[in-house]
Amino acid sequence: LADTTHLLVSGQSAGGFGAAFNYDRIADAFPAARVTLLDDSGPVMRDPYLAPCLQQQWRDVWGFDGTLPEACDECFAADGGGIHHIVEFIGLRHPNQRFGYISSERDATISIFYSFGRDECAGLGAVYPSGTFLEGLHDFRDSVLRPLGNAGSYYIPGNEHTFIGGSRFYTTEVDGVPLTDWVAELLSGEV
Repeated sequence: LADTTHLLVSGQSAGGFGAAFNYDRIADAFPAARVTLLDDSGPVMRDPYLAPCLQQQWRDVWGFDGTLPEACDECFAADGGGIHHIVEFIGLRHPNQRFGYISSERDATISIFYSFGRDECAGLGAVYPSGTFLEGLHDFRDSVLRPLGNAGSYYIPGNEHTFIGGSRFYTTEVDGVPLTDWVAELLSGEV
């Protein structure tokens, strides 16, 4: 492990969230290596799109506060929100590393999970409004990823969930750019 030169930290869906949340400790364990993050279908949207009450439930049920780096002060908002700051934290703390986020524009699975935060976490039955997920992805890209300069996104029309673990990895193309090429560029250091 000491001679590792490049490490890929990757996950799909909940594993995408986990890869991002644990990236900092993994990168710290390999200080001489290039450590690339590839998060497939685990977008950590900002509070207007991922309700703080739902983030608080995730903190309580899944122990997120124990996973997020203590030094990420903004990750621990009093109302339970702020989890998206992990993306800013790792991007700024590791400026020479590269981070890539893949999602479909209307991911049917993650939209359901995010809908649990509607109406102040009223519970099952709330529906995430059409177009809100895509709006949240664009906000994530424009407000969080682009300012970092070392993070990129690959958004795919449709409502499918996860792409790197099956045949869709080889068949997906957006605006003439195959997903395989986008990932290859990410691994070579381009975002």
